[in-house]
Amino acid sequence: MSATTAPTTSGLTPSPGPVESHARVHRSVEIGARAYRAGVVLCAVAAGAFLLLRREAWPPHEDEALALAIGSDSLGGMLGTVLGERGGAPLHFLVAWTVAHLDGGIGALRLASAVFAVASVPLVAALASRLAERAVGLLAAALAAASWVFLFHGVYGRMYSLFLVTSL
Repeated sequence: MSATTAPTTSGLTPSPGPVESHARVHRSVEIGARAYRAGVVLCAVAAGAFLLLRREAWPPHEDEALALAIGSDSLGGMLGTVLGERGGAPLHFLVAWTVAHLDGGIGALRLASAVFAVASVPLVAALASRLAERAVGLLAAALAAASWVFLFHGVYGRMYSLFLVTSL
C-alpha cells in the first residue's frame, strides 16, 4: 500500500498527501502594499523608540568597554589586536573604532547598535515576504521588533545587531 492511499471497506482510495492537506487548511491573508509598508515602518519605529528610551537605562557591559578600549587605538593597532591577538568581529570593532575616534562613548556605541537593529526590521519583513507573502513579512517584522532577544541586543553596544543586519 502506498503512502497516498488509505484502506476502506471497498478497497483502496486515494487520501490527500501532506501538501494537499496543508493547501486546504492554509488561508492566505492579502494585505496591500501601502498597509504592509506602514506596518513595517510602525514596527521599526516602535523598536527604535524602545531602544532609544532604554539606551542609558542599563549599566555598561564589559564587552562595550572592551570594544571602545580597543577602538581607541589607531586603525592599524585596532586591526592588529582584533585580527592577530584576541580575535573578535572586525566589523564591530571598526564601528567601535569610528565611535571612539568621533569622541563617542558607550551611549554612542549603543546608538550604533540600535540603528543596526532598527535597520534589520524591514529586512526581516522583506525576507519573510519574499519567502511567503506580505502578511507573513509583516508578522515576522512585528515578532522580531517585539522579541526580547532582539531588543536586549539592540540596547547594548555589542556585535549582535550588526550581525543580524549584515546577515539579512
